[in-house]
Amino acid sequence: MTSPKKKAHIDNRAVTDYIGICFDGEHLAFVFNELKGTNRVTNLRPLDEYSASELALVLKKDNRIELTPQNVVEDFGPYSKIASLLLGALWEDLDIALAKKISRVDMLFSEWNSLFEQSTSLGEIGQSKLNIYLTAIGLPPNVDSTRFLFVLHTYHALFFKLLAAEVVLTNSPRDAQRGCIAEQENSSLWNEGKGRENEINR
Repeated sequence: MTSPKKKAHIDNRAVTDYIGICFDGEHLAFVFNELKGTNRVTNLRPLDEYSASELALVLKKDNRIELTPQNVVEDFGPYSKIASLLLGALWEDLDIALAKKISRVDMLFSEWNSLFEQSTSLGEIGQSKLNIYLTAIGLPPNVDSTRFLFVLHTYHALFFKLLAAEVVLTNSPRDAQRGCIAEQENSSLWNEGKGRENEINR
């Protein structure tokens, strides 16, 4: 049997493109090839409607984009189309909400500002760089830097939540996914280890 590394070399593809399947007719597990050359094997699971649907999807086609730093930067980085569109939408929404004095948004922004007020004070050089970035993503320069950094923080928080969910869904058996996602959402592991409230939920 050809090894994933040799197969990848022949096909001119990344070894991480290949997923191994362990299946004896009653139980199955998936083997993921990691970038560092190691293998990650999921728990052995009984063949049921859930695992069978996952098996069918893997056999049909796996077109997911590889989760690498380069791909993350290209798709979600500061100059990506997604960042530009979402930051613009978040800015507009925040601007409208604060103008209308929507209590929930006003409270969250005030709490955030009280925590990060010192770090949002930009000098001339920082403001100049921020203006260049704002222009690059389609926002007017010289906007309220505190409000924009709140929007940027919100974007990062949303991204990390989605990233955490993707990691859970990719690496956990389906019967454990709900519990893992719930823990990620309410940050129970973080709270147990740090005794802090989840800043992302703000």
